[in-house]
This record gives sequence, structure tokens and C-alpha cells, in this order.
Amino acid sequence: YASVYPRSFMKTVWNFARQRPDYLVLDPRYVFFDMSVSRWEDIRYVIEVTTLTKDEFNKRAKPAEEGSTEVLYDMGIAGKATFGALPKWLKDSEQTSAADAEKIRDTFEWITVYEVYDFTANRYYHMLEEFEEPLFEGDLPYVFVRNPFTILAFNDNLSDIGGLADSQLVERQQRRLNELDTLELRHAQASI
Repeated sequence: YASVYPRSFMKTVWNFARQRPDYLVLDPRYVFFDMSVSRWEDIRYVIEVTTLTKDEFNKRAKPAEEGSTEVLYDMGIAGKATFGALPKWLKDSEQTSAADAEKIRDTFEWITVYEVYDFTANRYYHMLEEFEEPLFEGDLPYVFVRNPFTILAFNDNLSDIGGLADSQLVERQQRRLNELDTLELRHAQASI
């Protein structure tokens, strides 16, 4: 991802089944962050876009066990949530996945949840696009790791911490080469 896009992200999460940390590589198109800082350590917020199926969402909106009062999501806001197909902006623009996988994905009803990590107030929120009130509000999820995200950028863009993709380094030169190839082809066609 860090070669194709200006940056990549890795998220460190605790795997309760294995009793060890797991490292997830995130698609940088689904992570929004505070680009006004000069160092990653000074970041004020990170927003991760996650998608949940209707079943996964409903499990978070109900009490965990019989008689339990612990509910992850606010029942009032969760009851107003609308489900639909996986948003087009979250799908790959190219047909990289198999048609069968696409059909299976389209059979589920999806909802987009924004996980907001507020490092200034040390708060963690789950938000829906349509509502200003959070589905969930609590302390940051990890006690010993304040920011579970790590940014990886191979090239500095000298204006912010966003980075620069490898393809952007050679984009202008590649465009010139393409223009020269086109001119050479046109000259060859005219000569024939």
C-alpha cells in the first residue's frame, strides 16, 4: 500500500483467543487522520472506516447475555440505522475480486461505521454518517497503547506527514515518455 498510495497504516490490536497482539494492515483509503501535525506522535485524531453486516451490527446493539445490562451501541441510535449494499466507494474500483465473491458480498445488508479515536480527550467513538450523536462513546480501547495506528510512508512530501507514493515520483516523467511514444507512433504512421 505504501508504494501505490502515499501512505499505509498498520493497526495493533489484542487477539484474545491467542493472547498476543495482532498487526492488521489497513487500506489507506479508509483511514482519515489529522494532517496538520508535523509528527505522528502529536496526532489529535484518527478515523477508521469499518463495515458491518446487519447481524454484526445488531449483536452490538443488544445486551451481551440474558439479564445483562451491558450494551455496546446506543439502542435509540442503532434502531434508526439504515442498512444497504456495501457502499460503492468502499469497493475496489478494478475488478480484482472474483464475481462469486462479489455476489456473496451483495447478499448481505451492510452499514458503514466510523471508529473515531480522539487523542486530545482520550475518547473513542463509533459514529454513523447520518447522526451527530455517537453509537458508542468510551475511553480509548487500550491502556498501554494510546494510539494503535502506525503510519508508513516511504517518501516524504515535505508539506505534511501524508507521504508521497512511488508512482507520484515518476508520474511527470512517465507522462513525458508516453507523449514521446505517441509522437513516435504518429510519425511512423505518417511515414508509411
